[in-house]
Parts: sequence; structure tokens; C-alpha cells
Amino acid sequence: MLRKIVINSVRKTSSDSRHVLLGLSGGLDSSIVAASLAQAGIPFACFNLVTRDASGDERSYAREVAAHLGVPLHEVPESFEEIDLLRCDGSHLPRPLARAFAQSGNAAHLALGAQLGADAFASGGGGDNVFCFLQSARPLADSLRMNGPGRTSWKAARDLSLLTDSSLWSAWVKGIQRAWFRPHDYLWTQDRSFLNPDFQEVAEIWSTHPWTSTPKGELPGKAQHIAWILGVRNHIEGYGREQGHATLWPLLTQPVVEYCLCLPTWAWLDGGRDRVIAREAFVPLLPERVLRRRTKGTPDSFVVEIFERNRKIIQEMLCDGWLASQGLIDREAVAARCHPAVPTRGHSYWQVMRLVDVEAWAQSWTDAD
Repeated sequence: MLRKIVINSVRKTSSDSRHVLLGLSGGLDSSIVAASLAQAGIPFACFNLVTRDASGDERSYAREVAAHLGVPLHEVPESFEEIDLLRCDGSHLPRPLARAFAQSGNAAHLALGAQLGADAFASGGGGDNVFCFLQSARPLADSLRMNGPGRTSWKAARDLSLLTDSSLWSAWVKGIQRAWFRPHDYLWTQDRSFLNPDFQEVAEIWSTHPWTSTPKGELPGKAQHIAWILGVRNHIEGYGREQGHATLWPLLTQPVVEYCLCLPTWAWLDGGRDRVIAREAFVPLLPERVLRRRTKGTPDSFVVEIFERNRKIIQEMLCDGWLASQGLIDREAVAARCHPAVPTRGHSYWQVMRLVDVEAWAQSWTDAD
């Protein structure tokens, strides 16, 4: 049923397109969209973004999918020349969603799309969210609440322990705690790094919204599944290309989302595998190695290099920019993090780059005024 719904959604979202260009990482989600495009008979080609660091090089998986489906694959290296930290590809949006590192991929989309005559871009984005990619005790808690401590819940505990590489006893205890002794609400994490201390309280007030509240009586795992789907909305805009081309997100269409929400959270786990329903659904259409894949590529190395190459620009942009002029950020903390002597460790460079994205967006609006 899931395979049928996904293929039908891909067919309908692509029906007005002459030629589709799909970003294919070789991960489960983009591979499912590729297989569905092939089954739907939609003319399409694929491209894969490649980083210099091995952590972002997924070509072997993408090549295997493309060869299996008999479609062309174009491999495009990430390009620093396409990155302009002062430009915001989301300046047309009322909220700062654009990310500077994505400018490279956006340029690749546009250039390759023009070369191939593509009139639409497709993505497997949102698959993790819709296919219930949860790695916590919440699915087990759901089973305990619905089925009690019987056979189904013991299997869920075993699957969770294999998935998270923890003991069966640990999984069981955490499942019980989450089911009956901890809130079922999904806790939205807030990153207030480099925020002016004077605005900490204000940030707490501004972060509330009706959608951030769990539906009354919802199971803990299903509450997280819902929140996971809500969260992906921040990643489907701000790429610039959507202003001139149709951008297709078939895994986020209503039929797919509604069907996946109907399925119990513990059913997505089996034998240490996540998103197992989606994996099993596409067994006839994709290579086994891709269906078994558990690793994910990451743009982290590319973002690190952008940060390292632009420390001085970033420091000036933030410490002398609009956010600082409004007293929103901690100038001294930002300056200290951007100092050339400070090594790039942890994830603080991501936090600074997020501020860069917001600053570029804010300046695009103030410049327009």
C-alpha cells in the first residue's frame, strides 16, 4: 500500500512536467523517489552533489541506483565559488529559511536543469520525517500503552535495542519511563547560542505556537512523529530555484503523510532497521545494498570549509550587522568564536552560520526599505 501511494503521489506531482531533475544522494528517501519516477514513466535525470571530504561523498550509492533504474546520473562537486554569504536566496520569504551552504546546490540545480531542459526539480526531502525515523524509546512507549508488556512490546524493545546499540534491559526501562512517568509532549529544543542574555526570556515567549503543542491524548511516539513532520517545513523553501521552477516534494504530499501517520510507530522498526516499512515496500524496485543502507552523507565538511575561509567576513558581518545593532546577539561571544586561533570543533560553527543566514536575510529586507 505504501509503495502504491508513493508512486501515485510522484506521478501526480510530476504529471505537468516535461523533464524532472532529481537530487539523488543514494539514501533511502531520494532512491524511493527515483524508483517511483521510473515506475510512473516520468522522464527524469539525477544528479549527486559531492564534497571533497569522504563524509559527503555518496556517489557509489547514487551510481548503483541510477544503474539499476537505467537513468543518467550527473555528479557535481560542491563549489565554494557559488557561495556569497551576503546574499540571501530566501529574501522573498517572510522568515529566514535560506542557508548559505545550499547556494552551491542551488546553482548546480539551475545550471544542470538548463542544460537538460528540466522544467521541475524533485527531492526525497522529508522522507526521514514521514517514514518515522525515530531513534528514541517513544515507539516502544507507544506499544506498551497500546499492547501492554506482551509479545509485541518485547519485540519492539528488542528492535529498539538493536537500532540504538543499547541493552534490551535499558530499552525496556526507558520505554516504561516514557510510557507512564514522563510527559508525552514533544520537547522542542532551542538553540540560544550567541544570543544576548537580555533576550533569553523574550525568546522563550516568542517560541510558543499552537502547532508546537502535542494533540491532547496523543501517544508519545506518535507525538514525536507529528512534530518531526512539522519540523521539515523549515527545509522546503529558501533555495532560490523555487522562484522560477516547480520544486516537487512528493514524500510530503497529503496521501503519503496521512497513510504514514496511520501506522503505529513501533511498526517502523525491525531487527535494528529504521523506516523498515518503506524499505520493505521498495524491495522489488531498488538494489539491496541501498535498501540496507544505514549511513547518511553530511554537508558538515563543506560548511566547515566555508566557515574557515570566511572567518573575518563572518565576524564583520555579524558584529557590525543588523542583529548586533538591535542588541540581539552577543558581539563578544561571536567575535571570540570567529577568531582565527579558535579551532573548529563541535557544532558551534553551525550555530554561527545560522546567524549568518539570518543576518543576510535581515539585511535583504532593510536594504529593500
